[in-house]
Amino acid sequence: MGANDKIWDRIIKTRAGHIRYERKTARRIRRTFRSVRDEILGYFNNQANDIVSTYSAARRRYLVDTIDGYLERGRHESSWEVYDAMTGTARREAEETYDAFRSEIPSEIGLSFYAVPEDFLIAIADQPVMGNYTMGLVNYGDKWSRDAATLLDKALMQSVVNGENVGQLARRMALAVGVQNYAMQAFARTAIQTAAHRAQMEFFRRNKEVIKGVQWVAILDDACCDTCAGYDGRIFKRSEAVHQPVHVKCRCTYSAVTKSWKELGLKGDEAPPWMRRTMDGEVPETMTFKDWIDKKMNSKTGRSWVRDWMGPGKFELFSNGLITLDDMAIRTRRKNRVRSLGDLRRIATRRRRKKEESLCLMN
Repeated sequence: MGANDKIWDRIIKTRAGHIRYERKTARRIRRTFRSVRDEILGYFNNQANDIVSTYSAARRRYLVDTIDGYLERGRHESSWEVYDAMTGTARREAEETYDAFRSEIPSEIGLSFYAVPEDFLIAIADQPVMGNYTMGLVNYGDKWSRDAATLLDKALMQSVVNGENVGQLARRMALAVGVQNYAMQAFARTAIQTAAHRAQMEFFRRNKEVIKGVQWVAILDDACCDTCAGYDGRIFKRSEAVHQPVHVKCRCTYSAVTKSWKELGLKGDEAPPWMRRTMDGEVPETMTFKDWIDKKMNSKTGRSWVRDWMGPGKFELFSNGLITLDDMAIRTRRKNRVRSLGDLRRIATRRRRKKEESLCLMN
């Protein structure tokens, strides 16, 4: 195994550690919102049998504002959890990447590596989060508060229209807490991956004399989305790399593509390719998600798995050679969107017509 491969392996292990950290942060957020939900239900307990519609408008407004205050406490505590998680992730990513390069590239060749400074890592948590959440913690907090107020107002209106009592309203409010809880967990997981990506790319930028590009690494399993599956294995210039994460709770990362011994002006044998892990076991490092899918299509169980992963509609078009994995999503540096089945059918129709026209011309 060469230095490039060892670095790749350590980067993947580090990112797996971030996923465990995501889950830990999500558990803390769940505990916080469980406490908020219990406080809300306790607040309504003494007036559970009162009919909501008999309350004056001012009293109903007071109820909503009180519940909103409980939710705001949950958001505030969760925001600090996310902030700590982002800064901690950025530090770990920067330290592990720096250590991987220093440990795995032989010291006798005389290469120097530059660590990411602490002030940059701390500032990461104050920057906008990538993915679908194009905002920082402060802005997300404002959006979160607006969304919470909308949910509570809808719950109150529904209770008044249905003639419900305060106990039933409390249960509606508890559902609103659950929605906000999930939203904050999704934001936290996306924010952690964003922090890791920024720290990693800053290290690559500071060591551009050694690192000539980055390679997209997706997880080869059934949770990988159409967009990331098409990106897997692609090599980008560092300055042209697509921002990660590309969607909420994205698990992808980049691996550094270091310059060869020859490009560095050094003598040495280039290392042979090695293995990467999948849900089926190890496969050659050069195998991308597309190659992995093509291999699965050669067996009955593999085709069944691909059908379950794509869905019957997409699988029919794919197996008939009318669409490719690259067709399943729009992928650019600034825009990533999964194509609908309708879009893919239109692409397939155009290709079928073009093929028929070509056959007619040949005849």
